[in-house]
Amino acid sequence: AVLFGAAFFGIIIYVTRGRGMGMGDLKLTAVLGLLLGWPDIALAVVLSFILGSLWSLPLLVSGRLGLRAAIPFGPFIALGAVMTIFLGAELLRYYFIVFSLSP
Repeated sequence: AVLFGAAFFGIIIYVTRGRGMGMGDLKLTAVLGLLLGWPDIALAVVLSFILGSLWSLPLLVSGRLGLRAAIPFGPFIALGAVMTIFLGAELLRYYFIVFSLSP
């Protein structure tokens, strides 16, 4: 889980040359991987991206935020981790009910 968190954000940092994410995001996700464990860190990362997009997309559409604006991502990672701790099992259960392939 530590390697997943660190590698995932490390790839983003490498590809964007540090403009997309910072080392603080990598360190925070690595520590959360240590605390949460393997399946939960993946859910926390996905939730953090969903929360970040739900926060920033309305600001982009309204023009209050530009494409080059820097938004701290650490709070979204932390909120995704808290949601995973308290609501993770319920969110996954609801997800699989809604998107199940069986009739």
